[in-house]
Order: sequence, then C-alpha cells, then structure tokens
Amino acid sequence: MPASEKVIELIRKLQNIKFERGANPNEVELAAVKIQKLLEEHQLTMFDVEQGKFDETVMEETVLISTPGEDDSMTQVPGWAQELAASVSYPNDCRLVFSHRPFMVEGAYTGKYVRVINFIGHESDVKVATYLYAVLSRLLWHMGGRHARRSGITGAQQETYRKDFVIGAARAIHKRLREEKEVSKTSAQTGGKCTALVLVKTEKVKEYVDRTYANLRLMKGAVTRNVGALIEGYQEGLKVPLRKGLQGQTQQYLPGG
Repeated sequence: MPASEKVIELIRKLQNIKFERGANPNEVELAAVKIQKLLEEHQLTMFDVEQGKFDETVMEETVLISTPGEDDSMTQVPGWAQELAASVSYPNDCRLVFSHRPFMVEGAYTGKYVRVINFIGHESDVKVATYLYAVLSRLLWHMGGRHARRSGITGAQQETYRKDFVIGAARAIHKRLREEKEVSKTSAQTGGKCTALVLVKTEKVKEYVDRTYANLRLMKGAVTRNVGALIEGYQEGLKVPLRKGLQGQTQQYLPGG
C-alpha cells in the first residue's frame, strides 16, 4: 500500500474514535489532535480523506465577463462582477484575479480585448465557485431588470439599478455562504473531526497565486448609487437558491459591465 494511502487509512481509523462507539472525552480529543497533525504533516485535507485521494491539484478557471471590446481600455472589472465573484469564491476557498487580455480566435489576435475573472483554488472548489457565478450572474441580472421595470426605471438608469441590485444580492449571498461554512465547520468539530479544509489547503492556493501572479494590485471596492436597488438586491439574495441543480456547468459569456 502506498504511503499516502496508509496515512488516509490511519486518519479514517482515528475518525472512528467517537463517543457513540464507547470512547471517552480524552480519547476523542487525542484522536482529533492526531488527525490535525497528520493532515498538516502530509498536506492533506478532509476532502482528500473522504475521496480517498492524497492531493487535489490547484487550478484556475477563466470566465469571460464581457464581449470583446475595440481597445484595451477595459482594465477595470465592473464592481458588480467583483462583488459577486468574491461572494461565491472566498467561502469556497478560492482566490480571484481580475484582468483583461487580448481576445484570440483560433490562435490569432483579433485586435480586441476582453475582461476576465480567474478563479483559483482546488479543482472541486473552483468548479463550485465558477458554476455559482455563472448561474447567479445571469439570474440576478435579469431579476434586477424586472425590479427596475416595476419601479418605472428605464434606459441608462436601469443599467445602474441592475448593477447595484447585483451588488446587494452578492453581499447577502456571501453572508449566507459564510454562515453555511461556519455551521459545517462546527459540525465537523463537534463530531470529533477536524475542520473540513485545513490551513494548508489555503496556503497551497496562496503559493500558486504568488508564483503565477507576482505583481498583483488590489482593486477598489464597488461604488453604489441606488440605495433602493442595493436593498432590493440584498433581500433577494437572502432567498435565491444556491445549491439546487448544481451540475458543474459554466457559461462562457456573462453580462457585461
């Protein structure tokens, strides 16, 4: 049996040291400490243990957020896209890099540029984050339009309303996902297990970002103009489904900024 499989097998045995199986509090605590130590020493996560894998590769997936533009002036990713991407990424242990790049067709430069979001993390986390972003960006954009029309808002003002609506919804979604993550963490700890994703997982992602994107700059936060749209979006963000129908699919082009 490979060394990695032996470590995973040992962790699984330690997980079985539980109150309901006759273990006393001291034994349960010692098992949890031992699991944490093994995970850190061998750079594993509980996902690896549950899936029987020793490691999961850090990867990045690029999502286009606009149709190609005529020049390279689109260096700033729109605020609503920043907020929404962050709301689904950080609770799923992903990091983001916003950028613009030359638009290529069959390997040839077209003279146009496109804005992109790079989702970076372990593969399963990236798939969840990019799927949520793709689905929610379209859903919330259309919902914002409906709310604007009901309020009699049209033209350029409707565009502004939609952006602020998505920002409000994104903040509510971020709150929900963070709370969900905390509940999962508490549940794992209560059951005598360590946190589902250990610190080393985050460190791997950070190392990848630092190595691949050496000259990152922080982007400014989103600016909102319509408080009503922000509030309406926040209220809808508290209700919108987040897990239903998750199939790991993404959209190529999403609403522009």
